[in-house]
Amino acid sequence: MTKSRMTVAAMAALSLTAIAAYPALAQEKLVTADAAVRTVLAFKVSETALQKWLPSGWQTSPFSAGPSKDANVTVTFVQPIMAQGPDGKPEDLVRLAAVSVMVKRTGTEATVPMVFAGFASRPSYAPGPYGAFELAKANIEQIVRTDPIGTSSVHESW
Repeated sequence: MTKSRMTVAAMAALSLTAIAAYPALAQEKLVTADAAVRTVLAFKVSETALQKWLPSGWQTSPFSAGPSKDANVTVTFVQPIMAQGPDGKPEDLVRLAAVSVMVKRTGTEATVPMVFAGFASRPSYAPGPYGAFELAKANIEQIVRTDPIGTSSVHESW
């Protein structure tokens, strides 16, 4: 299965989960439903350098396990396939490259990504909901190859 098909299948599964959990989500407000291919790169950056950029009361919190263990900065490339508003009507597709720092509030344990900076393909998304995006244009090439036994390789250029 290609990444795109997996993404669409994942969105369908998430939709079914949301329907099943409706009472718990009654306070939530749907803004957009989308399907996108995301590529995430993880980096380990000097914590001293990062701390200078964080708001008071926040500290870096690197990943503690997995392939990104010890990384504290991510760059996420988002290539949307489709987007719909809460009324089901198509919305503009916005390509993004977002830089996030993995952080936690001082005195807590929950690690979350704090969007630090990024680029967006549509003027309406700059500066965006985090006030951190600049308008940028990009050519994107994605090639996915899957052999008969299911081994896949991906080449991506932004």
